[in-house]
Amino acid sequence: MPNVMDAYFRKSFLDSINTNENKARKNESLRKMDVYQKRQSKYVNEQLIKEYSSQTVQDMRVISSINLCNRIVNEKASLYTKTPDREFSTRSKSLLSDMQQAQLDALYEYGMMDVVFKKSNRMYVLESQCAMQFIPKNGVITSRILLPHHYDCFSKYDDPETAEGYVLSVYDKSLLYNFLPKDADGNYLAGDSDGIDQVSADADDFKAKLNRYIWWTKDYNFITDARGNIIDPLGRPITDPLEILNPIELLPFVDVAGTKEYEYWVRQGNDVVEFSLDFSVLLSDTAETNKRQSYSQAIVYSEEPPKDQLVGNNVIMHMKLDRNSEIQPKFEWANPSPDLNASLELLEMYLRLFLSAEGQDPTMVSGKATATKYNSGVERLLALIEKFEASADDMDLFKWVEQKALKIMVAWSNLMQGANIKGGVDPLIPELQQAMLPDDLVIEVKYQQPQGIQTKKELEDSQVVLIENGLTSRKMALMELYGLTDEQAEQRLLEIAEDEMEADDILPPPPKPPMPNLFNGAGDMPADDTGDVPKALDTVTQ
Repeated sequence: MPNVMDAYFRKSFLDSINTNENKARKNESLRKMDVYQKRQSKYVNEQLIKEYSSQTVQDMRVISSINLCNRIVNEKASLYTKTPDREFSTRSKSLLSDMQQAQLDALYEYGMMDVVFKKSNRMYVLESQCAMQFIPKNGVITSRILLPHHYDCFSKYDDPETAEGYVLSVYDKSLLYNFLPKDADGNYLAGDSDGIDQVSADADDFKAKLNRYIWWTKDYNFITDARGNIIDPLGRPITDPLEILNPIELLPFVDVAGTKEYEYWVRQGNDVVEFSLDFSVLLSDTAETNKRQSYSQAIVYSEEPPKDQLVGNNVIMHMKLDRNSEIQPKFEWANPSPDLNASLELLEMYLRLFLSAEGQDPTMVSGKATATKYNSGVERLLALIEKFEASADDMDLFKWVEQKALKIMVAWSNLMQGANIKGGVDPLIPELQQAMLPDDLVIEVKYQQPQGIQTKKELEDSQVVLIENGLTSRKMALMELYGLTDEQAEQRLLEIAEDEMEADDILPPPPKPPMPNLFNGAGDMPADDTGDVPKALDTVTQ
């Protein structure tokens, strides 16, 4: 393990942080986050300038307000869309007391862990790697999500994919933004700041904490300046190692990362980010074509230009003629005919191809005002399963993340039961001081699976079939259809019976069947099948 108490090691590591390779890694991480947070206009301008020029882009109708990155990332990061079920147990098979269970529930509730894990799932989809840091803050155990441009790591000598220590720092965003295009006056196109840390809160406030580095190992936690000198929050030197011990004796970080290639950092591009920028560029191109060619251009053919040239949308275009030319001066309008339908079809096809390549429903984002409709609950279930399977590969990872997070939270919780720690950390709130927790806690996470959802008509028809086959009662059917209790269902049946009785009283009695005609024609007696008069009637007439 690297010796972080060695001043030479600390200085060497800080020097490596400022290398071009490491800056490029952080620039890429910041760029992804900017696009996800809908700050993509500067990157769209950057790509357009590569096609045109700075002056042309300034005059263009740039479409950067449609951001697909945020929508697609949130759709793919679906593990925590619904709160998962969590069950706690111990490896020693000992039962948890009611107070211990209440302590665990409070840790997740007051730490807003469902919100934290949802954000970590989204940042993992966006960046392919992020870190969760668990620390006590404002009386609760909470977590902050760190992106790759927020921290650096030194890994184990025998396992370069695992971090031995973390170094947190405020990233100088100007290292990325200085590479962005500028206008003729030297201002960044759609920039976020003026490069000056103002007294009031602004985008440059991060500069106040530049050259301050927070170090974490399982043994130590301290702050250094840019030269690696250990200092306190006020910048005063610290020489006593006992003042910088890590109180929980383990790294309070969880590495949320996908497949690595024998190094700590996951170096993987993001098609969603690139597509979002490419799509904005295509939209801008289409909008500019529409603007430039949506009006007719006035043209004058003459030897000398007319005195008044202001015509129509802009100025007329003059084409000077030769004096010896037989063409007479004339005036006309040139009508452009751009194929905008083809451009729009290209955009829609590009969108469908990308969503299909990402394993998403192509109707998730659409340029038409249509919504996905399902003919049955089975069809809806299949659509949900497809979306769910897109994140199924992340299940095992986040189950492991939840286990690691639980271990860190338990360490902080047990440390701070009825106590405080140095550094001005507030004691835990009373709701988080209910019990000590076992060190061998195990968590079982069950993510919400998609379920078949019947339409209203399907549900009603199924209950009718069950009643007809004698497999359920009218009361049970009412309870299933309308979510009624047993008493509510009985009351509803009584109301239905009363309504049916009132309907019977209102309706007229059914008509009596007509008397049979015992005579044929003018009083002749009816004959039987043999043509003879029935014997019974014959007897009567006699």
